[in-house]
Amino acid sequence: MRNLFSKALILITLICISCEKNCNCDSVVYESTFQTNYEWTETSRVPSEECTSDTLSSTFIDNNGNISYVRTIIECE
Repeated sequence: MRNLFSKALILITLICISCEKNCNCDSVVYESTFQTNYEWTETSRVPSEECTSDTLSSTFIDNNGNISYVRTIIECE
């Protein structure tokens, strides 16, 4: 009985380890600039292997002194 339990536990562990998590996520870049009247516009969308929603934001100043904002968001369906 104990031997059977050990084999079942090992089998379940191997199945869980071998399962690959599939997700349908994209890395999307949005920009808000002086040229777009500070409206957020999507500038890039590429598939991502990251499976959790996440946001990275940054701010920079262009050569004319205008502030621009950039957000990269992992969007999952």
